[in-house]
Amino acid sequence: MLSSLRRTSNVSSRSSTVLSLPYPIEQCGADMQRAFPGQIGRYYVTNAYCYAYACNRMSIEMAAESMGFEKRDFWGEVRPPDGEKKQQQQQQQQQQQEQQSQESVVSGKSIERRMDDLERDLFRDPRLTLMIIKPDRMNWNKLGNCLVFERCHPHRHYIADKWQMFLTLRRSSTLRHMQMTTASGKPFDFRWFILYTANPGYYQRDLMQYLDSHPGIYILKRTNYSQGIGIQIYRAERPNTVDRIRTCIGNRASLNQFVLQKYIERPLLIDKRKFDLRVYMMLLSCKRPSTSNGTGFEYSYFAFCYPGYVKLSCYPYNKVSRDLHVHLTNQFVQKQRWTMYTRVKEATTWFPDELNAYLNKRGRAETDWCKNTLYNRIRAIVGYVAAAFRPHLESNASPASVFRLYGPDFIVDEDLNVWLLEVNTFPAYAKNTAALSGSIRNMWREAVTIATEATLRYRNRLPVSGLTSMRNFQLAYSSEDPGLLSELVKQSFA
Repeated sequence: MLSSLRRTSNVSSRSSTVLSLPYPIEQCGADMQRAFPGQIGRYYVTNAYCYAYACNRMSIEMAAESMGFEKRDFWGEVRPPDGEKKQQQQQQQQQQQEQQSQESVVSGKSIERRMDDLERDLFRDPRLTLMIIKPDRMNWNKLGNCLVFERCHPHRHYIADKWQMFLTLRRSSTLRHMQMTTASGKPFDFRWFILYTANPGYYQRDLMQYLDSHPGIYILKRTNYSQGIGIQIYRAERPNTVDRIRTCIGNRASLNQFVLQKYIERPLLIDKRKFDLRVYMMLLSCKRPSTSNGTGFEYSYFAFCYPGYVKLSCYPYNKVSRDLHVHLTNQFVQKQRWTMYTRVKEATTWFPDELNAYLNKRGRAETDWCKNTLYNRIRAIVGYVAAAFRPHLESNASPASVFRLYGPDFIVDEDLNVWLLEVNTFPAYAKNTAALSGSIRNMWREAVTIATEATLRYRNRLPVSGLTSMRNFQLAYSSEDPGLLSELVKQSFA
């Protein structure tokens, strides 16, 4: 098996890149400065811990600097380059140790006064300011000229709760603007990409009757957990009872904190191993002053999709196995078998192009199926999810433009159907392998650049479609072009 895994990493080496191009950050940054002269201002970084920024600081700052943003801290001082910064930090630490007994702690009133000064400064600056995480004390209403990367707030975890995600998709399918059809005229809704899902805490009699009539393998997941925590395999056999499910998840756990989802028993395999696809969804809420009454602001909502990477198990797939390392492909689970993982870790993640080349070589699908069909379907599904969750995910309460990143996971079955597994609000950014490192770095550089370009184009009343800085990201939903999503669905689903 080990030799097979090692061969896998070499078999599919790319002769040409078709899905994930290295991002030309210098060229795109220079193009932005020429297209929007005098409109790019300052760049502020959070002074609080942010996992996304901590893991991707260099990529984010590289994108900001290439576009001409002035790097500053939250008190307005110009931040020095990294080399000088280290020397200054050492000098500051010495000074702090020498003067520690003489210095007093800055009072809360002093901090608020300095924050007020910064808010006024940002409010008066007509240029676009890029801000990575807004300080809690700062007033959103003073950030009308800012583009803010925002962490997901608790009330926006709705999309990460697997049961609430299912309910929201089911409810939204009845709305008029969500009525779509495939190329053959069939109605399109969430059932095209969501497996059977139920909550064992509700409608238990109906659930038991369904399981009795649909035997097979199901998976029990915590509604709002990630990293494979709390996942159990459930085999539906007559008679199915609530007590059997309770025994499976543990008597101390509450049934309504789990979802029961149909398991893909015949997944598409790579060298006998199971895999799934991590893509990235960027949601951007753009704002500009209103022209209708001179007060307030207009806003639009956009969703972009990035191809991400492929996650593979270290072990051959066996549907009767009770070993979760066979069934779950994420890095957190695979690393639990550390000895095995370190020997084959490069084979546990692939670029999308490697999957495309592998399927081409093995003849499992039509030529370039990944490029021409798979990722187009994923793009359409991402757009559908973004549209369904727009009331929960759109930031329209403040004049600042806001962007966030999410991590949807998809799986492909043996019949080449694509299924959405879940959406992660805090996707992992560890760069354990070459595929992870290349994919995540390129993704962040492009995300910051296209969020900036889209915001500037929207402020200048230019169309957001056809961004010049867009390479691997693709527009999946636009509130300015409602027909875009319907067209994607028709092109992607027969």
